[in-house]
Amino acid sequence: MNYLAHVRLAGDEPESVVGNFIGDMVKGRPGDEYSPGVRRGIMMHRRIDAWTDSHERTRRSARLVSPRRRRWSRVMVDIFYDHLLARNWNAYSEESFGDFLDRVYGAILGSRNMLPEPVATAAEAMVASGWIERYGTREGLAAVFEGVSKRIGRENPLAGAEEELFGNYEEMNRHFEAFFPEAVKYAESLRERG
Repeated sequence: MNYLAHVRLAGDEPESVVGNFIGDMVKGRPGDEYSPGVRRGIMMHRRIDAWTDSHERTRRSARLVSPRRRRWSRVMVDIFYDHLLARNWNAYSEESFGDFLDRVYGAILGSRNMLPEPVATAAEAMVASGWIERYGTREGLAAVFEGVSKRIGRENPLAGAEEELFGNYEEMNRHFEAFFPEAVKYAESLRERG
């Protein structure tokens, strides 16, 4: 899963939201430069990623990706699942999408003093560009794949990947509908364990 799903699964605690949001930006074991709540959020993000990668539904979705892009199928499915979450938001949250984003963005922007400079700058840039909102539309998804493709730095087939995913929309959506309620329960169990 990508940014939207991670912050949705983080719960209501602002530091958990921040940690889940920056989870992919932090390399290695998070140290004392992060508060305990942010560290727990980073570790939760990583546990969710490992659980998601081993889940049969995400594996089935990955198998729908063409051989040309198969090496990147996990990245594609993660991003597309955020699209499906954005499109079906009301099925998975009682909070409106706008109110949710206001709360999440407030937590992220309010965390500047808790984050190392490069991470804070990257997070603020993502908020300013409306990165999460992009997942909800086909055009926005195209921009996300284009941006990810450029950031990778080496040749890759991610630009335009949304076309292939939209070709398998109904089947991907069925996998997501079976997967996401389980992800919500898994995230709840992680939060309960602390």
